[in-house]
Amino acid sequence: MIFILQILIYLILFTAAVKAVAGNNPVGCVFFYPKPVQQRVYDLGLTTPEIIRKRKTIFFTALS
Repeated sequence: MIFILQILIYLILFTAAVKAVAGNNPVGCVFFYPKPVQQRVYDLGLTTPEIIRKRKTIFFTALS
């Protein structure tokens, strides 16, 4: 029973971390996607590599 509770807590924390980074904009989590997809997002002008680098840092800091 405790194992299931731990899994649920980790799932909630992971979901909260993704929500904090992405907000209501899925482009915020583009670092999960392959490089060609990231490059296409940059080419379209939806975001910049610097912004994605900051969001990636925030995400992985929140997970650790």
